Amino acid sequence: MPRPPRSHLRQPGFRLGVYVFKDAEVIDYAAPIGVFSVARRFDPELDAFLVAEAGHPGQTQAGLTVVPSYCFNDRPALDAFLIAGRIVSAGGISAGMEMGFHLLRRAGYDESFIDEVARVME
Repeated sequence: MPRPPRSHLRQPGFRLGVYVFKDAEVIDYAAPIGVFSVARRFDPELDAFLVAEAGHPGQTQAGLTVVPSYCFNDRPALDAFLIAGRIVSAGGISAGMEMGFHLLRRAGYDESFIDEVARVME
């Protein structure tokens, strides 16, 4: 896979924390993390992880058990903290993906990088 160009303003090692809470909708946190997962194929310095109030597994609305990487008391180093919720689930998976693309832009990635990530996700 060719490596897409990156912006000279890109923030190296960008870390995204995504808040996961009791009865969260899976799509609310999974879609943005999915975008970062694909983007990591092109830039392994990207990191996205789940953060919860407590450091133990929790249940989503769908009954899935989610194990966060960190709890609030861990105070993980991060560049952005996404509190996903009804806005993403109301807009469907495309809204969650757009949130992930927006966060890549905020991290300094240019449109050619984001277009390549979107192409791979199709």
